[in-house]
Amino acid sequence: RHTSSDRDWSSDVCSSDLDVGDVNPVGVTDPPGDRQLSRGVAGRVRCASGVDVSDVISATDARPPNFAFLLSNGTAIPAPDGCAGVAFSNMLVEHLHPDDFGSHLLEVARVLAPGGVYVCRTPHRFSGPQDISQFFDRVATGLHLREYTFAELTTRFRAAGFASVRIEVPLKRRLFRCPGRLFRLLEAALGHVPHSLRTRLCRSVVFRPLFRTITVVARTPTRREVGDCGVVAALRRASGYSGR
Repeated sequence: RHTSSDRDWSSDVCSSDLDVGDVNPVGVTDPPGDRQLSRGVAGRVRCASGVDVSDVISATDARPPNFAFLLSNGTAIPAPDGCAGVAFSNMLVEHLHPDDFGSHLLEVARVLAPGGVYVCRTPHRFSGPQDISQFFDRVATGLHLREYTFAELTTRFRAAGFASVRIEVPLKRRLFRCPGRLFRLLEAALGHVPHSLRTRLCRSVVFRPLFRTITVVARTPTRREVGDCGVVAALRRASGYSGR
Protein backbone atom coordinates (compact mmCIF):
# COMPACT_ATOMS: atom_id res chain seq x y z
CA ARG A 1 0.00 0.00 0.00
CA HIS A 2 1.37 3.39 -0.98
CA THR A 3 0.77 6.32 1.34
CA SER A 4 0.63 9.96 0.30
CA SER A 5 3.85 10.58 2.22
CA ASP A 6 5.61 7.88 0.19
CA ARG A 7 4.48 9.51 -3.04
CA ASP A 8 5.43 12.97 -1.74
CA TRP A 9 8.90 11.74 -0.76
CA SER A 10 9.41 10.18 -4.18
CA SER A 11 8.47 13.51 -5.74
CA ASP A 12 10.78 15.34 -3.33
CA VAL A 13 13.76 13.18 -4.29
CA CYS A 14 13.09 13.52 -8.01
CA SER A 15 12.76 17.32 -7.70
CA SER A 16 15.62 17.84 -5.24
CA ASP A 17 18.88 19.58 -6.05
CA LEU A 18 20.87 16.35 -6.09
CA ASP A 19 22.78 16.18 -9.36
CA VAL A 20 21.94 12.72 -10.68
CA GLY A 21 21.87 13.47 -14.38
CA ASP A 22 25.27 12.00 -15.20
CA VAL A 23 25.52 9.17 -12.68
CA ASN A 24 23.97 5.78 -12.11
CA PRO A 25 21.57 5.62 -9.14
CA VAL A 26 21.03 2.42 -7.14
CA GLY A 27 17.68 2.20 -5.37
CA VAL A 28 18.27 0.02 -2.33
CA THR A 29 14.53 -0.32 -1.79
CA ASP A 30 11.29 1.49 -2.55
CA PRO A 31 7.99 1.36 -0.63
CA PRO A 32 6.61 -1.22 -0.45
CA GLY A 33 9.16 -3.09 -2.56
CA ASP A 34 7.81 -2.35 -6.06
CA ARG A 35 10.64 -0.07 -7.25
CA GLN A 36 8.35 2.74 -8.41
CA LEU A 37 10.84 5.37 -7.32
CA SER A 38 13.77 3.58 -8.97
CA ARG A 39 11.86 3.33 -12.23
CA GLY A 40 10.72 6.94 -11.99
CA VAL A 41 14.30 8.14 -11.55
CA ALA A 42 15.34 6.04 -14.57
CA GLY A 43 13.81 8.68 -16.82
CA ARG A 44 16.37 11.23 -15.62
CA VAL A 45 19.61 9.21 -15.65
CA ARG A 46 21.69 6.95 -17.88
CA CYS A 47 20.74 3.82 -15.95
CA ALA A 48 19.09 2.88 -12.67
CA SER A 49 18.94 -0.25 -10.53
CA GLY A 50 16.51 -1.46 -7.91
CA VAL A 51 17.71 -3.79 -5.15
CA ASP A 52 15.44 -6.04 -3.13
CA VAL A 53 15.35 -9.44 -1.45
CA SER A 54 12.44 -10.67 -3.62
CA ASP A 55 11.82 -10.52 -7.35
CA VAL A 56 8.16 -11.60 -7.18
CA ILE A 57 6.76 -8.14 -7.93
CA SER A 58 9.41 -7.18 -10.46
CA ALA A 59 9.00 -10.40 -12.43
CA THR A 60 5.71 -9.21 -13.93
CA ASP A 61 6.46 -5.49 -14.18
CA ALA A 62 7.26 -3.55 -17.31
CA ARG A 63 10.67 -1.93 -16.92
CA PRO A 64 12.34 1.02 -18.61
CA PRO A 65 15.15 -0.11 -20.94
CA ASN A 66 17.77 1.48 -18.67
CA PHE A 67 16.43 -0.12 -15.46
CA ALA A 68 17.93 -3.27 -13.89
CA PHE A 69 16.69 -5.29 -10.94
CA LEU A 70 19.33 -6.68 -8.55
CA LEU A 71 18.38 -9.54 -6.22
CA SER A 72 20.02 -9.23 -2.80
CA ASN A 73 20.46 -11.59 0.12
CA GLY A 74 19.53 -8.76 2.47
CA THR A 75 22.91 -7.13 3.03
CA ALA A 76 25.08 -7.63 -0.08
CA ILE A 77 24.45 -5.53 -3.18
CA PRO A 78 25.32 -7.47 -6.37
CA ALA A 79 27.01 -4.57 -8.14
CA PRO A 80 30.65 -3.65 -8.80
CA ASP A 81 32.66 -1.19 -6.75
CA GLY A 82 32.10 2.50 -7.50
CA CYS A 83 29.38 1.90 -10.08
CA ALA A 84 26.76 4.36 -8.77
CA GLY A 85 26.61 8.07 -8.07
CA VAL A 86 23.46 8.03 -5.93
CA ALA A 87 21.88 5.38 -3.71
CA PHE A 88 18.59 5.75 -1.92
CA SER A 89 16.43 3.76 0.46
CA ASN A 90 12.96 4.50 1.73
CA MET A 91 11.85 2.92 5.00
CA LEU A 92 14.46 0.17 4.93
CA VAL A 93 17.07 0.51 7.65
CA GLU A 94 14.59 0.27 10.52
CA HIS A 95 13.88 -3.28 9.35
CA LEU A 96 17.55 -4.30 9.52
CA HIS A 97 19.06 -5.89 12.60
CA PRO A 98 21.40 -3.30 14.18
CA ASP A 99 24.31 -5.71 13.60
CA ASP A 100 23.47 -5.83 9.88
CA PHE A 101 23.08 -2.06 9.54
CA GLY A 102 26.85 -1.53 9.50
CA SER A 103 27.29 -4.15 6.78
CA HIS A 104 24.53 -2.50 4.77
CA LEU A 105 26.22 0.90 4.97
CA LEU A 106 29.56 -0.58 3.92
CA GLU A 107 27.96 -2.19 0.88
CA VAL A 108 26.28 1.05 -0.12
CA ALA A 109 29.56 2.91 0.30
CA ARG A 110 31.33 0.26 -1.78
CA VAL A 111 29.05 0.62 -4.81
CA LEU A 112 29.09 4.43 -4.66
CA ALA A 113 31.63 6.31 -6.75
CA PRO A 114 33.96 8.80 -5.06
CA GLY A 115 31.84 11.68 -3.81
CA GLY A 116 28.64 9.66 -4.31
CA VAL A 117 25.68 10.19 -2.01
CA TYR A 118 23.30 7.90 -0.13
CA VAL A 119 19.82 9.34 0.49
CA CYS A 120 18.29 7.37 3.36
CA ARG A 121 14.78 7.92 4.72
CA THR A 122 13.71 6.21 7.95
CA PRO A 123 11.32 6.86 10.87
CA HIS A 124 12.58 9.08 13.67
CA ARG A 125 12.73 7.32 17.02
CA PHE A 126 11.23 10.26 18.94
CA SER A 127 7.86 9.95 17.17
CA GLY A 128 7.85 6.17 17.31
CA PRO A 129 7.37 3.38 17.53
CA GLN A 130 6.01 3.59 13.99
CA ASP A 131 5.12 -0.07 13.64
CA ILE A 132 2.58 -2.32 15.40
CA SER A 133 4.52 -2.05 18.67
CA GLN A 134 3.26 1.53 19.12
CA PHE A 135 0.16 -0.03 20.69
CA PHE A 136 2.00 -1.91 23.44
CA ASP A 137 5.59 -0.69 23.79
CA ARG A 138 7.69 2.47 24.01
CA VAL A 139 10.37 1.24 21.58
CA ALA A 140 10.06 -0.56 18.26
CA THR A 141 9.80 -4.31 18.86
CA GLY A 142 7.75 -5.41 15.84
CA LEU A 143 8.69 -5.29 12.16
CA HIS A 144 10.88 -2.30 12.98
CA LEU A 145 13.93 -3.79 14.69
CA ARG A 146 15.30 -0.37 15.58
CA GLU A 147 14.40 3.25 14.96
CA TYR A 148 17.05 5.98 15.07
CA THR A 149 17.71 9.62 15.80
CA PHE A 150 19.79 11.80 13.49
CA ALA A 151 22.65 11.77 16.00
CA GLU A 152 22.64 7.96 16.04
CA LEU A 153 22.54 7.79 12.24
CA THR A 154 25.40 10.27 11.98
CA THR A 155 27.53 8.03 14.19
CA ARG A 156 26.69 4.93 12.15
CA PHE A 157 27.34 6.58 8.78
CA ARG A 158 30.62 8.07 9.97
CA ALA A 159 31.74 4.70 11.30
CA ALA A 160 31.13 3.22 7.84
CA GLY A 161 33.49 5.78 6.32
CA PHE A 162 31.10 8.39 4.90
CA ALA A 163 32.81 11.77 4.73
CA SER A 164 29.79 13.94 5.50
CA VAL A 165 26.27 13.42 6.81
CA ARG A 166 23.48 15.98 6.59
CA ILE A 167 19.76 16.04 7.24
CA GLU A 168 17.07 17.42 4.97
CA VAL A 169 13.53 18.26 6.05
CA PRO A 170 10.36 18.38 3.92
CA LEU A 171 8.72 21.74 3.37
CA LYS A 172 6.07 22.41 0.74
CA ARG A 173 6.89 19.18 -1.14
CA ARG A 174 10.60 19.97 -1.31
CA LEU A 175 13.58 18.87 0.75
CA PHE A 176 15.63 21.58 2.44
CA ARG A 177 18.94 21.23 4.23
CA CYS A 178 18.81 21.68 7.99
CA PRO A 179 21.95 22.52 10.02
CA GLY A 180 23.01 19.17 11.44
CA ARG A 181 24.51 20.57 14.65
CA LEU A 182 21.34 22.51 15.39
CA PHE A 183 19.19 19.43 14.80
CA ARG A 184 21.37 17.30 17.09
CA LEU A 185 21.11 19.96 19.80
CA LEU A 186 17.32 19.89 19.45
CA GLU A 187 17.39 16.10 19.75
CA ALA A 188 19.60 16.34 22.84
CA ALA A 189 17.17 18.78 24.47
CA LEU A 190 14.16 16.62 23.66
CA GLY A 191 16.03 13.59 24.99
CA HIS A 192 15.58 15.02 28.51
CA VAL A 193 11.82 15.41 28.09
CA PRO A 194 9.66 12.60 29.58
CA HIS A 195 8.88 9.96 26.97
CA SER A 196 5.12 10.44 26.74
CA LEU A 197 5.40 14.24 26.46
CA ARG A 198 8.22 13.99 23.92
CA THR A 199 6.20 11.61 21.78
CA ARG A 200 3.19 13.96 21.80
CA LEU A 201 5.41 16.92 20.92
CA CYS A 202 7.13 15.12 18.03
CA ARG A 203 3.77 13.97 16.64
CA SER A 204 2.27 17.47 16.90
CA VAL A 205 1.58 19.69 13.91
CA VAL A 206 4.57 21.89 14.79
CA PHE A 207 7.23 19.19 15.15
CA ARG A 208 5.81 16.44 12.95
CA PRO A 209 7.62 17.61 9.76
CA LEU A 210 10.94 17.35 11.63
CA PHE A 211 10.44 14.17 13.62
CA ARG A 212 8.09 11.88 11.73
CA THR A 213 10.90 10.69 9.46
CA ILE A 214 14.58 11.49 8.89
CA THR A 215 16.02 12.03 5.43
CA VAL A 216 19.80 11.70 5.65
CA VAL A 217 22.12 12.56 2.76
CA ALA A 218 25.56 11.01 3.32
CA ARG A 219 28.52 11.47 0.98
CA THR A 220 31.48 9.17 0.39
CA PRO A 221 35.00 10.66 0.29
CA THR A 222 36.20 12.17 -2.96
CA ARG A 223 39.44 10.97 -4.52
CA ARG A 224 41.14 14.14 -3.35
CA GLU A 225 40.05 13.49 0.23
CA VAL A 226 41.60 10.01 0.30
CA GLY A 227 44.55 10.60 -2.02
CA ASP A 228 45.76 7.80 -4.25
CA CYS A 229 44.92 4.93 -1.91
CA GLY A 230 41.46 4.40 -3.39
CA VAL A 231 38.05 5.25 -1.99
CA VAL A 232 36.91 1.66 -1.38
CA ALA A 233 40.13 0.74 0.42
CA ALA A 234 39.86 3.86 2.57
CA LEU A 235 36.28 3.07 3.53
CA ARG A 236 37.19 -0.47 4.49
CA ARG A 237 40.14 0.66 6.58
CA ALA A 238 38.06 3.30 8.33
CA SER A 239 35.47 0.73 9.39
CA GLY A 240 37.68 -2.31 9.91
CA TYR A 241 35.83 -4.08 7.09
CA SER A 242 37.88 -6.97 5.67
CA GLY A 243 35.58 -8.47 3.07
CA ARG A 244 32.11 -8.50 1.48
